[in-house]
Amino acid sequence: MKPARKQTLYIVIKHLKNVLGENAKLSGTTREDAKRFREHLLNAGIGNSSVRLYLETLRSILNSAVKEGLLQSNPAVGITVKVKQRLPEYLELPELRQLASTPCANPNVRHAFLFCAWTGLRFGDVRRITSAMIKDGVLELTQQKTGTPQRIPLGSQAVAILEAQKLVPRRKDSGNPPGTIFDLPDNARVNVALKIWAKKAKLKKNLHFHIARHAFATLCLSRGVDLYTVSKLLGHRSLQTTQIYAELTDAKKREAIDTLPNL
Repeated sequence: MKPARKQTLYIVIKHLKNVLGENAKLSGTTREDAKRFREHLLNAGIGNSSVRLYLETLRSILNSAVKEGLLQSNPAVGITVKVKQRLPEYLELPELRQLASTPCANPNVRHAFLFCAWTGLRFGDVRRITSAMIKDGVLELTQQKTGTPQRIPLGSQAVAILEAQKLVPRRKDSGNPPGTIFDLPDNARVNVALKIWAKKAKLKKNLHFHIARHAFATLCLSRGVDLYTVSKLLGHRSLQTTQIYAELTDAKKREAIDTLPNL
């Protein structure tokens, strides 16, 4: 079981005990208990997205109880919360150019971030890619998050970034596996470096690695790449996941239309 999954289970069990008591048994769980669990989470000030995740985890636990014959049916089915979808923050091309023209204290961070903006990679994937994964101008890897195999064609800008990265000296005892292209520190230190870089570039956005992935998706869509292709480039399992980026570009189109003068 993945560490994140274990942590979620721990949190759900802790809150269940707060609601049902230390000695409560799954076999006695009712629909009212599931509703009380939801209200408890909401009253605790937990965000709706996390509440929905914890309710999904509870349903999964109760499904297992049904399979084992402890319950006749799952009492938490249909109990959820609405989550207002927020459009992700991203960088537009002028902002990416502004960053690219601004010095960054850590060239590994600079190159890796810009490489992600031209490939759509996540932080966990870009930090482990090697030259052996690149064949005939195509990056081949399996996504760390989803386990999905990917083939990403590298454009001229991505190739230029890789060439520039070859000139960056590798840190001694960095802890990264031998052969990895980008010699990156942990995510926390990377984000500190990104914030300092953004401040130097006079960008007001909260710079973090995933914004580069958002930038890639919106750049592709704004230049006419179809949604299906963008979805495949990002390694999404469903078009619905990619649809959020289409909404971003639609919002930009609306802004453009609203600037047109009246007769």
